[in-house]
Amino acid sequence: MTMGAGSPLDTLDRDDLIGPVRRALADEAAELVEWRHETLAYTNQTPVSDGVYRLAGRARTRGDIHHWSLILKVSRSPAGRAWPDGRVAPAGWGTNPAHSQYWKREALAYQSGLLDNLPGVVAPRCFGVDERSDDTIWLWLEAVHETEQRPWPLEQYGRAARHLGQFNGAYLASQPLPTEPWLNRGFLRAWTADPARAALAETIARAETWTHPLVRQAFPDSVAERLRRLQAQREDFLAVLERQPQTLCHLDAFPGNLLVRHDTSGAEQTVALDWAFMGIAAVGEEVGHLVAWSLLLGEVAATEAEQLRAVVLRGYREGLHEAGWPGNEVELMHAVERGAAVAAALRWALSAANRVVRAAVAERSRTALERNTGRSCEEDMALNVGLTVFLLDWLDESHALPPTR
Repeated sequence: MTMGAGSPLDTLDRDDLIGPVRRALADEAAELVEWRHETLAYTNQTPVSDGVYRLAGRARTRGDIHHWSLILKVSRSPAGRAWPDGRVAPAGWGTNPAHSQYWKREALAYQSGLLDNLPGVVAPRCFGVDERSDDTIWLWLEAVHETEQRPWPLEQYGRAARHLGQFNGAYLASQPLPTEPWLNRGFLRAWTADPARAALAETIARAETWTHPLVRQAFPDSVAERLRRLQAQREDFLAVLERQPQTLCHLDAFPGNLLVRHDTSGAEQTVALDWAFMGIAAVGEEVGHLVAWSLLLGEVAATEAEQLRAVVLRGYREGLHEAGWPGNEVELMHAVERGAAVAAALRWALSAANRVVRAAVAERSRTALERNTGRSCEEDMALNVGLTVFLLDWLDESHALPPTR
């Protein structure tokens, strides 16, 4: 069956599909009756992605016709590839197992067994890893059906954070840290040094950025200096994270990658998708990203930033405690607050500020912003100014805490 011009599934045939379908149906004699596909919203955003697809259909199994559905995630070698804006991946980008966006990491995570029976969270089941001759990997995954309404209420963020705490906490209390060479290490250090983030820092550092009338009008006077200080002290903040207790993390936990369902006993599960960033990182780093990215994406209103932070950190601490956190309660609170605040600010404060700057100085950016967000330029600028200040304030609050032993 032809899957559409330009799709990596153009060559998909019955032989490719029958194995994953049989494993999903737990019947090695199942026969395909028909199938179809759709491209999911997130696809082809980086040089290591060739799309995410949902395939569904019917199969004859044990004398009956059964419906099935699968997710196919296609990863590709980034050599010579480009981002949607035309930037070509530098030589070696994403091809070394130690690289923050190594293109084979998620497939290797499934093949290693690390994603089987995770504590706290659940990974979709894997029904096949096909390494193909065109430098792509086809990862056949369970199609998870969410039971929670969207957008999530704040309480759901707390429950997801609790599950993430149970996951992270298990590797602090009882389970040994895995040592696979392809796991991310120093992810945030690599993230902040990436050329795209370095360009943001250069914009913030330029004095002329802050003399533009609309930028001056948007930001409080102190923000420019605070952002420059954040960048100047980047190494110090990264060292803070590296002194934190280290654990196994997902590293891209936000509502787009987290689904809610219930198991056969009725217990709620948080299913974590997209393990391509999986690695060793600081306690708290996981939920700093959850708070900041959810706000920047507009999943939670900026007016609820403080409430979101409180419910997420409380849930995460509960999960760590349930997993057997080895320190006392004060150390737990301080470690979580510090790790989350530093990670959130380093990863997203410059991005929030730059959305304001781009909208202020470029008509094309203003038009694109209004089209993509459905908000007026003024509304979006105000939102991102507020988020920038929120992240910087959070960082300052955490900086005053005593160090974790």
